[in-house]
Amino acid sequence: YSVFITSVFVYNDVDITWSNEVGMFVLVFQTHTPRILFFLLATIVGIRLIYESYKIIFLRLKKLLNVSKTTRRQFTLLLLAAYIGIFGDAVGSVIAYFLPVQTKLLPFHILVIISTILILFAYLMAPQVPYIIASRPIMLYVANEDGIPIFSFKFVKIPIDESLFGAIIAALIQFGKHTLKTHEEIRNIRWENLTMTFKVYEYLRFIIISEGYHSQLYKALETFTERFIKKYNDKLSPDVRDITLFKDAVYLVKEAFPFIVID
Repeated sequence: YSVFITSVFVYNDVDITWSNEVGMFVLVFQTHTPRILFFLLATIVGIRLIYESYKIIFLRLKKLLNVSKTTRRQFTLLLLAAYIGIFGDAVGSVIAYFLPVQTKLLPFHILVIISTILILFAYLMAPQVPYIIASRPIMLYVANEDGIPIFSFKFVKIPIDESLFGAIIAALIQFGKHTLKTHEEIRNIRWENLTMTFKVYEYLRFIIISEGYHSQLYKALETFTERFIKKYNDKLSPDVRDITLFKDAVYLVKEAFPFIVID
């Protein structure tokens, strides 16, 4: 877009020329004016995009509790890749000025390769983590069929009345069974800017509250459910209510949601 805008406003200083060296038409700046304008536009847009990237990546991480150092490094690499990609046009245009025609695109290709490698490396550190964090998880909750909580874990600092939440869950379950006459369990409920995702195991309800939804978030909930059942199978019953039996389940949270660190 910066190239387009620059060419529109300073068309007298820009020319499209066939280059035998690269075998294609190229946009050539005849004077310094379009090059400076292009650099300024790319920089302004880059600063704006960096600010948006910072809000999306680091401000979201800042709201989460107990984020591991590995996850912070992963998101730092993603942000660094974004910075390189965003400022690549501005920096590349300056470098390209001093290069011959056949190599003017080389700086842009190099910057794209560097950004791609950083993104790939960051992704391989924990492929599912960016998607889970992008879903903005708030709270993990385990309740019996009556809605009584037996375990909960907060991902962010937010005041939640767990007893009231349990009553809401119980009411939703009973409403589905007795009013709607359906025995199929609820999977997702959207409530304004919140999403409640359910995983049911016999008489237990595993619920995660988040601001968004992604299939990786549901897979993490499934993983936690499976490990919770495996670890506490001998302690579970339809009328279980003793939350002290499951206090060590925080370590299962770390296994299912790898961006969490438990001391």
